[in-house]
Amino acid sequence: MSTRIKIGTDHLEQVYRQLSDEGYTLDEISSEIDSEFRNFLYKQHSMDRETFQKLEELRGTEIDHNKIEYIDRKGRKDQINIEKNLKSAELTGLILGDGYLQERSGSQGTSSYRLVVSVHQDENRLQKNAKNLLYSLTDRQPGIHDLKDCKATQIVLYSKEIVKELKKLGLQPRDKIMNQVNIPRWIKDDRKYTKKCLRGLVDTDGTIYRQTTDDRIIIQFKNFSEPLRLDFKHMCASLGYSPSGAGKYTVQIAGQRQVQEFIDEIAPIKATKISF
Repeated sequence: MSTRIKIGTDHLEQVYRQLSDEGYTLDEISSEIDSEFRNFLYKQHSMDRETFQKLEELRGTEIDHNKIEYIDRKGRKDQINIEKNLKSAELTGLILGDGYLQERSGSQGTSSYRLVVSVHQDENRLQKNAKNLLYSLTDRQPGIHDLKDCKATQIVLYSKEIVKELKKLGLQPRDKIMNQVNIPRWIKDDRKYTKKCLRGLVDTDGTIYRQTTDDRIIIQFKNFSEPLRLDFKHMCASLGYSPSGAGKYTVQIAGQRQVQEFIDEIAPIKATKISF
């Protein structure tokens, strides 16, 4: 049994007026929800749950609607199985670095499940890598949303099954800072998984830069979760590196030989702009 959403014309017009006042055109709304908004507004088409969730997220508040139940052509739900492997280890690093899972229930019996990974809008290679990782692990094409109030791009998947699978890997749909998250044990216990997770962490919450004062290259990881910083430090140490503190929320590798070895071994995408 699948669900489609029907929104009344009056409510849709109200949504459109609000978004229009915020500067969105019809084409921009369609792009944000990955579906033709005109079909819902002018032709009264129903929409699937994922499109409805995207529209609610775009508006920022719940939308009055009716649910339509029907059996899809396959008569079953698609099954998603995300295994513990190199790709899921890297994705875990991306999510813990600058991403999150959402599991939210609405007042009208609807629920919102989504996975979000955020990268800088100028980091095209990071965006492509995150999209490819998500697609290869889930067989779902993620949506791309540029945030207007900051220079960030969100790579988004809406799926209860995906959130459920990622929870099995040790990720939780909750505030990472408030709950002081850490790295799942299955990653820390495996050297290959550790490397991939470090790559994901550096490519999101990490910085690789050349100091102007002495031309040295520094690798830093900044995060407000103390257990996550400690795990980053311990994982680096388990690979033979000697990270040190660099402020209250930052861990860094500064020895030039170790910086070179880290870049060669971990291969963070952010390092492609740096040359020794």
